[in-house]
Amino acid sequence: MNVNEFTQVVIDQRKELTFIASEHLCARKEEERFEIGSSLAQIVIGVRRTSAAY
Repeated sequence: MNVNEFTQVVIDQRKELTFIASEHLCARKEEERFEIGSSLAQIVIGVRRTSAAY
């Protein structure tokens, strides 16, 4: 996966979040350990989601 694909995953995830009501999201204690909105976190989340699809 190249940088453009990573970028697209992050863009897609941000779009998805606009359709999900925050009260439907679950909180995790791990979220306190890092900035969930950082570019690195979004890339890691995107890679995990993409590889889960295969």
